[in-house]
Amino acid sequence: MIKRVIAWTGVLSVAVLARVLPAAAFETTCTLRSMAQGIFAPPDLLFPMPTHEEQLPFTIDETTGVVTTNFGGLPILTFVNPFSQQSRIDTTVFRDETVTGTIDASGHIVLPHVRGINCTQGKCPPGEFPCPCVPGNICSNDTTRVCVAGGTGDLSCPPVPPSTEDGTCQGVCSNDRTRTCASSSDCDPPGFCGDPSAVGMRIDATFSTGTVHFEGWTSVGSAHGAFTDGTLRFVSIHRTPPETFGIGDIGISFIVFTCQLAAVPSPPLRTAGWTVKKGTVKLGKGDPGTGDDAFVLKARFVPQEGEVDFDASDLAIVLATDAEAVTTFVIPAGSLAANRSRTKWKLADKDGSVVKLFPGVPDGASPSHKVSIKKGKTGAYAIALSSKGLNLDAADAAILVTGVSMGPESPSARSPVHAKKQKRIF
Repeated sequence: MIKRVIAWTGVLSVAVLARVLPAAAFETTCTLRSMAQGIFAPPDLLFPMPTHEEQLPFTIDETTGVVTTNFGGLPILTFVNPFSQQSRIDTTVFRDETVTGTIDASGHIVLPHVRGINCTQGKCPPGEFPCPCVPGNICSNDTTRVCVAGGTGDLSCPPVPPSTEDGTCQGVCSNDRTRTCASSSDCDPPGFCGDPSAVGMRIDATFSTGTVHFEGWTSVGSAHGAFTDGTLRFVSIHRTPPETFGIGDIGISFIVFTCQLAAVPSPPLRTAGWTVKKGTVKLGKGDPGTGDDAFVLKARFVPQEGEVDFDASDLAIVLATDAEAVTTFVIPAGSLAANRSRTKWKLADKDGSVVKLFPGVPDGASPSHKVSIKKGKTGAYAIALSSKGLNLDAADAAILVTGVSMGPESPSARSPVHAKKQKRIF
């Protein structure tokens, strides 16, 4: 069963720094109010992460739309995990590195590759129960890298130039997590050395204020208040890495947080990533849950990267409310037929066998879909989707959110709805 994910709320407030910058640069700090992470499958778990007004740097170039931040400015974040052996308190630490993202004229923000380490299953030093988890599988020559003993590839400890020597997979000191250790005596001053049972797991999150779809899971972000009251809701969905305790890479994980800019930036001088021209939900007259609803959408997609490859990546179009995903249409990579100049793409899926729906349609429903895409001279993609045989009961709402998700691109738009008999027009 496909999960409909609601992002948990938090607030980031921002104060302007004193550093002198070019006129286009809007530099701030963010006060983190809340965050949560968890696992969708398997199993279904949520771990709220208490925050204490931690400060996060944030810079927006109002001309180019470039956003930079460094999650490494946050201290170690701890949260209760009752499944985590003795420690009971898991830890998350983000890497000290600049993340370069984007913001568009609709306020949609993408922050790619926010990396870090989550620790779980730790044991405690004598007399310290419970205690924060201290990783026991860190490379001795790179404390930002987790490993497994005798691991290869991503889970090995390769040489760090100019050295030609491999590192050792071992613990990290509880009183200095930049220092690896094989025993407590290796810490200076002496401190608890992460037990081998404590598993450090990699985080590589792409935070987005859009509607993110990943392997059947959809999470709804929001940039609705980016240029008004400064409220933003970031979401990320990613596969758990193979070193994840008890799950490995068969799991799907998420991290969510909401933030509020105390000083609101100006819209950058660039076109919005996703603009709805017109959308219509036509609710059928059958009983609730019957697959007799229809959906028509005409929208404009401007990718931040300038180009998209429909043969290389799935295209997901999301219909949601402010609270949950209603339906996600996934058009598989390579299923759109292109013209010779590759400026137009079409798909006629008369029996619903090509386009994947999450969640699926009720028994007895007969979905069908038409998709057409046209690339304009400015680089914008006009997308038209027409589908029927759907269950869209949850779309009977005052506000609807639509968006596109393709690789790191995931812009969305929030639209008021006008009801006219069985139609919901936005």
